[in-house]
Amino acid sequence: MINLENVYQKYINKYTSIQSAKDEGLLFEQMIYDSIVRNFVDFVIRREKDVKNEYGKDISAIDIEIFKNLKVKDLKKEQNKHVFIQAKWKDTTESVKSINHFIQCCNEISKMKNIDENNIYCIYSTKVDVSKPSLDALNRQKNGENIVCDNMERCVYMITKRIADIFDKKIPIIMILLKK
Repeated sequence: MINLENVYQKYINKYTSIQSAKDEGLLFEQMIYDSIVRNFVDFVIRREKDVKNEYGKDISAIDIEIFKNLKVKDLKKEQNKHVFIQAKWKDTTESVKSINHFIQCCNEISKMKNIDENNIYCIYSTKVDVSKPSLDALNRQKNGENIVCDNMERCVYMITKRIADIFDKKIPIIMILLKK
């Protein structure tokens, strides 16, 4: 059995001690990113800065973008799926405005890249439940969802597993949880 506390402690030691909600949020994003990079080596994975560089500074609500780097000939065989993640690790509920901005950014990229709405996945991951109006806004998005979990490691696992499901990729549980 994997001791999740040890995995979490490694991250804390690596990324200094946590002093604020902002620091916890950055740690959460880093843990998600590390898990995705480790488990989706044949995919394009962009952090927030890279997303802004690619699509413009107005696209500011996406922490992580992931997609397969498909060639034109492959588009006939595979769907051009894109996953966008916004990760929030704080004890307060996110505003509808924040969630709507995230959805707007996802939709803007979809338009820029001419991606079918069925192939856009918007994951808003939080420590606490979003408000009813915020959840309604996410649910209006074709593939919008809120992944909620009050345990950081478990949440990283749930996000990584969800991405694997979207791309029909099998990942052993041990690969999701352990650092190489």
